[in-house]
Amino acid sequence: MAVEVTENSNVAIITENNSNAVVYTTNIGGVDTSVLDTLIDTVGTLTYIGKSSAGAIESEAVWQVKRVEDLGGGDVNIRFANGSASFVAIWDNRAAFTY
Repeated sequence: MAVEVTENSNVAIITENNSNAVVYTTNIGGVDTSVLDTLIDTVGTLTYIGKSSAGAIESEAVWQVKRVEDLGGGDVNIRFANGSASFVAIWDNRAAFTY
């Protein structure tokens, strides 16, 4: 699995069979995400993607966090931290959330 960030801030997960799953687009709920900071952390088959306003501190509860899980065979799970797409998660706690 590979993570690819395009010029327009889309994030794609490229699986072994080269199928793409778009994780973020430049507009989420009317919020222009092209002006947000994006952090990406890959650990084994898990990729965490966090978005927050520019300059946000990773220990503050101002992040939207998703986890992308590569299940193999081209299958991917994409879920929000604690089931919420709101900007209320702490990036530093990304591995501890329920997805």
